[in-house]
Amino acid sequence: MAQAQVVSIHEFFLILARLSPAMISTMGPFRYLPTFVRVVLLLVFTAIFVAYNQTPVAVESGLLKMYVAELIFGFGVLWVFVAAYGTVLFFGRLIDLQIGFGAAGVIDPGNQTQEALIGTAYLALISTLFFILGFHRELFMFWWHSFALIPLGSADNWFWLNKVVPFLTSCFVLALLLFAPVILIIWCVDVATGAVSKAMPQMNIYFVMLPFKIAIGLIVLAAMIKSSGESIRRIFELMFQQLHGMVS
Repeated sequence: MAQAQVVSIHEFFLILARLSPAMISTMGPFRYLPTFVRVVLLLVFTAIFVAYNQTPVAVESGLLKMYVAELIFGFGVLWVFVAAYGTVLFFGRLIDLQIGFGAAGVIDPGNQTQEALIGTAYLALISTLFFILGFHRELFMFWWHSFALIPLGSADNWFWLNKVVPFLTSCFVLALLLFAPVILIIWCVDVATGAVSKAMPQMNIYFVMLPFKIAIGLIVLAAMIKSSGESIRRIFELMFQQLHGMVS
């Protein structure tokens, strides 16, 4: 009886270590939820997984190694979201600089940092679609199946690290395709602005063209919202391909 209780306690904390990086971090899929809500959800789902997990847990002497392995696996899951969301923020900041929002920003209350306007708007859109399209359910199903494929305490095979660079490259390409139309159009406006400035150097063309650039950028962004849904879905699918590759 006492041995079973010890195993259950270790099982709870091992699952907690596997789930906590992605569920608690402000860089994960639940970043816009209050900290208290994230902690409660973490404890609730950990308890649910403990209650229904049928995979035996081998409690051995190397408990510290087991907990470290689970934490590293959890941070690997978190990194998938950081890489995907980070590329969106990167190109959002690039567009901010292009259209004249470089000095502006939005305070992220979770990280206490100033983020790009366009990047933050798209990140909020992606985070909302993550739940609307049901990918949060797929995330929890991934965690559930991971207990059978990688039993608790045995997540010390880090072969998935070989896929880090290809995944980051794919995220970068998809984010570039997402923002490519507005980047190219604003670049053409900049080229035209340079040509006009060369032809009429006495005219302060920068202050004349700045409102025009902002208007063009926002119009193009609004026009491509509908077509960007497919690119966002592909980003989600790529993320879960990487996650399933971690346990296969």
